[in-house]
Amino acid sequence: MSATEEMLTNMLLVLARVEKKVDQLIQQTAPPTPADDEPIGRDPSEKYWTGASCKGLRMSECPPDYLRAYSKYRYACVFMARKENNPEKMKYVDRDEKSAKLAKEWAEYREALGYGNAPSTSSEPPSQTVSETLGEGSDIPF
Repeated sequence: MSATEEMLTNMLLVLARVEKKVDQLIQQTAPPTPADDEPIGRDPSEKYWTGASCKGLRMSECPPDYLRAYSKYRYACVFMARKENNPEKMKYVDRDEKSAKLAKEWAEYREALGYGNAPSTSSEPPSQTVSETLGEGSDIPF
């Protein structure tokens, strides 16, 4: 075997090991169930997102940047509802907290798989409460 052939063989072995590690990393993130793929009911306010609307799309179809803005917006809604202690807003806290968490997980998952920041139609997958995100006793960080 010539030096060139040996070098090519070694390169192919290295590529095979890298491919195997990438596959293992992708498999570590379990895809969410269809129930975790919520539709976007309302876009974040302009304070959080000024890009294209994803209203009506499922989280699996939204770009990671949008999902991060959506998550931040939902956490801000939860924070303000708790701060104001308004019963009309408090009834949405659990739903908003769940949506914020899911959006964050979807953003991380789609980013790990290399999806860009344009809406897509492919489906794939996505852990933290508002207190964990904001920290106990913190003022609104948004």
